[in-house]
Amino acid sequence: MTKFLSENTLLDATQAMQITSALTSAATTALAGNPEMSGEAFFNKFNEYGMEELKAMADKPVNKAIDSVTGASEKTQKAATALNEAMSGAANAAEGFNGVREELNGKIQEQERLKTVYNNAVDAHNANPSDTTANAANAASATYNEYVNTLNKDYNDTYKPQMYAS
Repeated sequence: MTKFLSENTLLDATQAMQITSALTSAATTALAGNPEMSGEAFFNKFNEYGMEELKAMADKPVNKAIDSVTGASEKTQKAATALNEAMSGAANAAEGFNGVREELNGKIQEQERLKTVYNNAVDAHNANPSDTTANAANAASATYNEYVNTLNKDYNDTYKPQMYAS
């Protein structure tokens, strides 16, 4: 069988020997009364030679077969490359979106913290009104409002466009 494969296919002697060995292993397994495991035996034999060797062995005949049928192996490779690039671009866009979202979430958490500081200052003033507690509540209010206004502007001018661009 090795000689036949070497002479009648595009396989070299080593590749023909590997296929012969895998087929022999599968046939031996089937003849031993375990035909459902013959495919497993076939592919396990290839695993012994290593998947990289199998890939190298299969690529040339597969490309040649695609070309002989459709003439499109180069076109297929270009399409696969374009697909891989698109998938990589989508992954990068998702990563960028997630980064912007994470940064924005941090700013929203800070806004919530400042709101809590303001509410606590108002509660303290209401519980014990004085100039000191009123000044603290007013300062907390000013800080909170300034932060909210800045965040709204940043959201509209920076974050929203980045998220929709991703």
